[in-house]
Amino acid sequence: MKKLTLLFALSLFLFSCQKEDNAPFANKAGAEVSNAAIAGRSPAVPFRATYETYPQVVGFNAGVLTLAIPGVGQGTHLGKSTWYADSWVDTNVFPFQQTGDMTFTTANGAHLYGTFSGIGIPGEGGSVSFEGSYVITHGDGRFEGATGSGAYSGSAVGELGNLEFEGVLNNP
Repeated sequence: MKKLTLLFALSLFLFSCQKEDNAPFANKAGAEVSNAAIAGRSPAVPFRATYETYPQVVGFNAGVLTLAIPGVGQGTHLGKSTWYADSWVDTNVFPFQQTGDMTFTTANGAHLYGTFSGIGIPGEGGSVSFEGSYVITHGDGRFEGATGSGAYSGSAVGELGNLEFEGVLNNP
């Protein structure tokens, strides 16, 4: 019986000495993120988002159109959110070549950052349809360490557009 009690006490001691790595660390923005919160994430999850956009022409030089594109909408894992992009459209080639930098912002201020690249095809009445691929390069807040990729598509007429994303978010 003495050996069993000693074995039990030793087991409790060793178990209590184990350190869980749940200590918080500071992300780039200085906010604390716990390792346990990140470890609980699935490695890859589906991502879908839809935004109403309001493209604004901010420049045109040598056939390259510069746009600022704010948008409002929502997405999986984002909830209600905003989207913003700086976009460059090369109208010297057909179909038009589009590239840009983008930011998704959640209601609580977390961000996903990325880039996109694709084509735009002008249509009737000043409309344009576009499609391409995107890459999420990093995030902050609850998206610290996240990456992702997928496809985007949409259309615009004048100062009103719609935009859809479909792909995958990869958690660290």
